[in-house]
Order: sequence, then C-alpha cells, then structure tokens
Amino acid sequence: MRLLMLNNEYPPIGGGTATANYYLVREFARRGLTVDLVTSTPSRSQHEVEYVNETVTIYRVPIANRNLHYQTERELLTYMVRALLKVRELMRDRHYDLCHAWSTVPAGLAAGLLQHAHGLPYVVCMRGSDVPGYDVRYRWLYPFITPIIRAIWTSAAAATANSWELRQLALRTAPRLPIEVIPNGIDAASFQTRPADAGDNDPLLILCVARLVERKGIGDLLEAVAQIKAAGQRFRVRLVGTGSHAEPLHQRCVELGLEDVVEFVGYIQHFDIPRIYTQADLFVLPSLNEGMPNAVLEAMAAGLPIITTYTGGTSELIRGNGIIVPTRAPGAIAQALTELLDDAALRTSMGLRSRQIAESLGWEFVADRYQALYQRILASGEAR
Repeated sequence: MRLLMLNNEYPPIGGGTATANYYLVREFARRGLTVDLVTSTPSRSQHEVEYVNETVTIYRVPIANRNLHYQTERELLTYMVRALLKVRELMRDRHYDLCHAWSTVPAGLAAGLLQHAHGLPYVVCMRGSDVPGYDVRYRWLYPFITPIIRAIWTSAAAATANSWELRQLALRTAPRLPIEVIPNGIDAASFQTRPADAGDNDPLLILCVARLVERKGIGDLLEAVAQIKAAGQRFRVRLVGTGSHAEPLHQRCVELGLEDVVEFVGYIQHFDIPRIYTQADLFVLPSLNEGMPNAVLEAMAAGLPIITTYTGGTSELIRGNGIIVPTRAPGAIAQALTELLDDAALRTSMGLRSRQIAESLGWEFVADRYQALYQRILASGEAR
C-alpha cells in the first residue's frame, strides 16, 4: 500500500495536529509503510524534500508563512493549490491507494478534489477548528463553509475524530455520519518524570504549554494566579508558546502585578519540550475548547498532575490524575491550584497516575487503529 498524506502543518509549523502527524509518520516508517506526506514550508519559493527513511518522504511546498503557529486564509489557500500541484507531479510516476487528510480544510478539501479527478479514496481526520462550532475565532465563517465541510466528510471513505467530545460536536453538522474516534498518542519513553526530591527549597513551578490565543484561556489562568498570589501562595508560572494574544497577555500580567512570578518563555524547539516538562511540578491547560491536546498528553508522560477544563478530549484523559474545572472560571482554577500546591502527596499520586495512563496511549496503538481503518477501506473496494 502506498499512502498519500496531506497536512498544511508539520513541525516546525503548527501545533497539535503537526505533532500528531510527526509521531504517526515515524511509527509508520518504523513499520516499513510507504508514505508520501505533502506539507508546507514557511519559505516563499523553495520546495523542500525530507527523507524520514527509505519508505517515508516529506514534501514541503512554500506558503510564505509569517507565523509558525498560525496560518492565514491566504496561506491555507496557497498550501492547498501548491499541494495539489505537487501531488499531480508525484502521480506521474507513482500510484496511491489511499489519501489521509489531516483536517477537513484545507487538506480534506484537497483530498476531495483528488478523489473527483482521480478516484482516490480518502480518510478525513477532524482535529478541532475544522468542526463547525469549535473555535470562537471562526464563528463568522462557519455558516458559510459548513455545507462544504459536510460534503467533505460525507464524500470520504471514512471520517475520524480525535476525541468523543469532538465527534459529538461534528454530529451536529452531519447527524448520520459514521465517525470513528482515534485519539492522539504519546511517546512516553521520550519523557522523564521529575525526581521526587527535585527543587525542594524552590517555589513550585506551574507549567502551561499552549498557543497564546483566546481559545486556550490563558487569561483565566492569569486571573487565577493573581488570586492565589494575593492569598500568600509561593510558586512560579511558566508559559510556553506564542500566538496572536501574546501582547495582551503580557499587558494583563503587568496589570495584575504578576511579573515576578510569571515567565513567558515563547517558542520552544520540539526536541527540547521534554526538558521543559521535567522542570515543572504541575500542569494547567484552561482551554475553552480542545480536540485531544498533545500538551496534556506530554504533561502526563512527564508524570505531572493536571488541571484542565471540562472540554473536548481533555476531560477524557483525566482519570484520577488531575482536577477538571469549568471553562472561564478563574476562581475554580485558583482553588484547584491551591489544593495541589498545598498537598505534596496528592501531587505525587496524581503524577504517578498520569504516567501510568500515558504509557497505555502509545503511538503504536494509534498506528494500529489507522492501519486497520486503511485496510477496511481498501478491502471494501469503494468509498463509503
């Protein structure tokens, strides 16, 4: 089987979808599957080729991307057009059996056009913002593109979502659509847990790894931090990530008088992420909405207790290893932070449970699920 993958983001471009794609293609490479991934590069004109091994190749098309963690509508359209041109070039001397589209738009739309032109069946994977109603940033756009999204899903050989909550949201748009849930995985072996006696005399470190955008709820975390600081708690906060709300969040931090306890780290290279988690004592992700957040999985692999909101796939990962709070509730976040900061035994027990759960969510399991799905599609001989 020769598999074509389409994804507008791939490290260093993008966030959770890029990370998931990175680990899955490496697992496929380990298994000897033949995969061509067509993704993007921030270059204005330079096409790039990377060889993961002898069976997996990554083709990058230029989109003149200005922000590694966000793509404009123009950049998404540029990716789709240039990806289709690249695939047409590749198809001159090779045959693909199936296309795996990471996200409905633009990858799923490109896959739909390939199916129409060449009869190539495709799997479309819902990741979050590509599902109507998921992201407040696109509430003005969803009414216009929902018919297109529905058509992409229903024309696919199979549709997947990375969490049960995201599946339920998608069913509001396409109530009769069969959607298989295949969660993200985690390479737990890449993460070390924090030594029990590390930093005993230092303030406890609260970590948040997320894009600095409205949907991640970082403003709520800052409000909560201000509350526990006023109550006399001793701690530090480290925010890892960049985004369109970075400047307003910096300003809010100043307004709340948190400059002495909150550190904005910015972008961290992918290979350095495990070290960042190992330095922390607990992890917080106060998102307004999520699919299946890689940051929570990474924190769990590092053996950290989790505080997160009841939204999307985050709540599906908390099973005795953290505290779930409502969205837009700084007071509830502050209460959860206080509980964990004050109770070392609870932090330890939740951290151990986090690591235990993470070790059961390896990419081998995710790859098995996708391979089984591919085989069912090819065995059927036709799209759904």
